Amino acid sequence: MKRTILATALMLMLTAVSAQNNTEKDSTVIITHPDTVKITNSQKQITIEVKNNGTEYKLHREVNPVGVTVIKERKAWDFDIPPFIGPNKKKQKHQHNATFDIDIIHNLQFGVGLVSATEQAAGMDIKWANSGWEFTLNRLINCEYRAAKNTSLMLNFGVNWRNFRMKGENRFLKEGSHLTVAPYPDGSDVNFSRIKIFSTTLELMLRQKLTRGISASIGPVINFNSHGSIKTRYKHDGKGYKDTSSNINQNAVTIDYKAEIAFNNLSFYFKYSPVNMLDTSYGPKFRPMSAGILLAL
Repeated sequence: MKRTILATALMLMLTAVSAQNNTEKDSTVIITHPDTVKITNSQKQITIEVKNNGTEYKLHREVNPVGVTVIKERKAWDFDIPPFIGPNKKKQKHQHNATFDIDIIHNLQFGVGLVSATEQAAGMDIKWANSGWEFTLNRLINCEYRAAKNTSLMLNFGVNWRNFRMKGENRFLKEGSHLTVAPYPDGSDVNFSRIKIFSTTLELMLRQKLTRGISASIGPVINFNSHGSIKTRYKHDGKGYKDTSSNINQNAVTIDYKAEIAFNNLSFYFKYSPVNMLDTSYGPKFRPMSAGILLAL
């Protein structure tokens, strides 16, 4: 406290000296531990009296009020109130507050992958090697809640197009309201037979940042399957055939479990569904599976 008073006294003394036409020789007196300091301040003069070990120092100056700046005293708090004031401020600066963001067609992902299936009905031959493609446009609407600095929860809306393709000896055939797996006519030159599904998707992903530029995500994807169709191409007796049909009784809602790892703007994903793609009362059973890449646009 004594050092604070001494510093204040010296500031006032310098202000007074600078306000006059100083013709006297400069002098400096340093008192490190004064016993008492008395400051008398009026509109016309400033007097500073210091006592130290029985020795008295006194400075008296007449003040020209023009150009003098009055400095009001402000009490300083010398103690800490963690975690708001004092050394803990530095720690508080690095604390992360939860945030919530919504982006519309601003944080898009475009994806392409291959599809396969598990638990297929007898005669089906959907596999990776048949070049059944999946295309995804994700994050048309992206809602992200950042619960911590490196952890966030994302709700993404998008669209998806899947093509389940067979190249073997059997084809998808629509007979009445039922979809069956049937052989081609004898002697046919097979091209492919496929099921196409178009879906609107809603995915809920938990994302964890692992290191700079690398993150991992996992969560469910709900598919609202609004359209399904089949197409078969083959040749028989030198003549080309293309058989198509819609209304294949796909399940209106299916769910996938998705895992994704991202390296900056490029991601690799894998999806598996424990739900049959088609209503098994009207079509063969199979459960979708796909893998591919996603590019942030």
